[in-house]
Amino acid sequence: IIAVTPGQVLQVNVGGRGRNGTATAGGAGGFNGGGNGSYGVSTYSGGGGGGASDVRSFPYAPGDRLVVAGGGGGAGLQCGGDLDRGGNGGANIGGTTGEDGVGCGATTGGGGGVSGVSGGFGGICPSCIGSAGSDGTATDGGAGGITSAGGGGGGGFYGGGGGQFSGGGGGADYYGAPGVSMLTESRGCRTGDGLVTITVYCVAGTISGADHLCVGGTAALTDAAPGGRWYSSDV
Repeated sequence: IIAVTPGQVLQVNVGGRGRNGTATAGGAGGFNGGGNGSYGVSTYSGGGGGGASDVRSFPYAPGDRLVVAGGGGGAGLQCGGDLDRGGNGGANIGGTTGEDGVGCGATTGGGGGVSGVSGGFGGICPSCIGSAGSDGTATDGGAGGITSAGGGGGGGFYGGGGGQFSGGGGGADYYGAPGVSMLTESRGCRTGDGLVTITVYCVAGTISGADHLCVGGTAALTDAAPGGRWYSSDV
């Protein structure tokens, strides 16, 4: 629940899904912080991490984020018949942890989930081909290690670490700013882009112009007789 004032304009950024790797290139990270997967050997590449979805107040910089839903880590290449996976986005309010990525054969190389005070660590596999994955940063997931087919980390309040040598990228966290009430927090798994659902609660009032708002649509809320009403819009 986010308290708003008359005339206030909030910015909603819907995170993009990470793209699969190809035989010639790593997968691109999703919009709003997803890390890029890396190209590997044997025509396999890591997938990109998912981008974060967030709501921001003016002037809409990363420091103005009111609520953040973290993106999942990208998958590493197929190794030994098992498809490595990245961590799911999500953790606990305030940005505690995202899930670690899984390395090849569930051993080493997976990117780290968010620690709660910084981005996740890049995956390391000392005996493997290629460089370590990049660490996650504030907002952005780390990239998969060079020539290692690692998955990109998810974007979030902090980003997950990139994977190394087929390791999946780490998952990001989610966040609620001071004064924002988080009713539920949970980990999940999406197969496409992010989804932001907005529910507007009027303690007492009427709405004119529309009762379901699409992208770019507008409506006016006006004080009226007592009695609550709910209106929703998916973005």
